[in-house]
Amino acid sequence: MHSALKFAHAHYFESIEKGTWEACPALQAADFIAYGGFKLTKQYKRGVEDLRKSLQSAIRHGIPIRAGFYRGQGLKDLSESFLSLLKGESAPEVI
Repeated sequence: MHSALKFAHAHYFESIEKGTWEACPALQAADFIAYGGFKLTKQYKRGVEDLRKSLQSAIRHGIPIRAGFYRGQGLKDLSESFLSLLKGESAPEVI
């Protein structure tokens, strides 16, 4: 499959397959948490600190959720840290 992938960083992927949401229940949960985190940070930026009912329910059931956002330099630092780890180097501390 690697030879068929023609984009930057393709070597990080084993395969990219077509599928439906019904066939991938693990991705449903990941999408739920990612979307909830996205909405949480979007609300926070607007000054709204209410936690959506869906995330409240997840937290009540013991699912730890940590959401946040990076601005300019912070996102660049995180990216550089991630790339260092991929190269097997020790990553600089990112706060």
